[in-house]
Amino acid sequence: MNESYQNDAKNALKYTRFFLRLVGMWPRVNGHRSGRFERIASVVSIAICTSCLAFILLPCGYYCFFYVTDIHVKIKKFGPLVACAVNAVKYYYINRRGLSFQRCIRHIERDWRIIEDPQHRDIMVRNTGVAHLVSIVCATLFYTSVLTYHTILPSWSNVFKGNDTHGLLTYSGFELFADIQASPTYEIIYAVQCTYICVLSSVSSASCSLIALLTTHARAQMQVQIAKLQGLVEAERNNDRRQKGLLGAIVDGHVENIKFSRNISTALQEICFMEVVATTLMICALEYLSILEWRNRDIVAMGTYLALTLSFTFNIFIICYAGEFLVEEGSKLGDASYQIEWYDLPGKKGLDLIMLIAVSKSPPKLTGGKIFEISVNTFSNVLKSSVVYANLCQAVTTW
Repeated sequence: MNESYQNDAKNALKYTRFFLRLVGMWPRVNGHRSGRFERIASVVSIAICTSCLAFILLPCGYYCFFYVTDIHVKIKKFGPLVACAVNAVKYYYINRRGLSFQRCIRHIERDWRIIEDPQHRDIMVRNTGVAHLVSIVCATLFYTSVLTYHTILPSWSNVFKGNDTHGLLTYSGFELFADIQASPTYEIIYAVQCTYICVLSSVSSASCSLIALLTTHARAQMQVQIAKLQGLVEAERNNDRRQKGLLGAIVDGHVENIKFSRNISTALQEICFMEVVATTLMICALEYLSILEWRNRDIVAMGTYLALTLSFTFNIFIICYAGEFLVEEGSKLGDASYQIEWYDLPGKKGLDLIMLIAVSKSPPKLTGGKIFEISVNTFSNVLKSSVVYANLCQAVTTW
């Protein structure tokens, strides 16, 4: 047993725990182990996040679909509206799939507890470092690009284009229900908008961190089983009785990892579906707006849209790559079973490897709502589709 498993598990979960706490979802994922104060804070956070998302989504959606007639303006307003709607849906599904995520978290903690070999622990630590790096990069891109869009772009428009000072409100539609020029109406709306920026970035960062944590842990466990398998022949040669049940432990570990991977697929399927569909639409709108601002020679606006495009592209790449290497790592155990010196094993043990090879050829896959597989090929399809839709937008706006 790993004596430092509590610290190891705590370190592995730290970024995921941080972002989920920001949006009030950690007690839902952590189960009954959260304290009373944390559960109360979670209810308050959920109420604030839900209110902010609804406060932005409802009036802006009504304004975009029923009042805007200019196709250029409609496309410009459509992007932020899609981002708000998608994050609201992701937020809902993180809550709905709380029990599935809870099972995954328990499995992660169990794996850290039962690990014994220092080399196997090092494998898990390295993969944890990868998950942490992905979480940091995704969060940095989300927060910087979203803050740039909501602060620098409106400020640039006000100072250099002579707009009204109240143009710092990025979202339209509130003027249909109240006088946004009056005080304190403007200040209230602006404060809610700032809170919404944090909610939007935190929900996106939390979902990305969850995907990175779960998939890298599944990869680590598969690498641990491969390391055990490579030591199987040597243990038989040395007649090491301590390794007598090693093959059984490998099979048990592989079965548990398959269950864990299926839990990941179940927990993330709706989130992955929304990410793929929404990212396609978002990149399409951002590409069109970047071309439009290039024609208008507005470098600041174009740079902001390109930064957002980079953020969404990196996010969907991470998700698709996670699905890809989940399949690749799942099939590597079969390859490792063949590549070891299996002919030096006793007859029965050599035959037992056939089952490992057969099972590893059908690894669990990450899917988008059980409709399409999440892979690098999906990433290329997203980019190609976004370019096609951007060209369609250009054609429609020139009619």
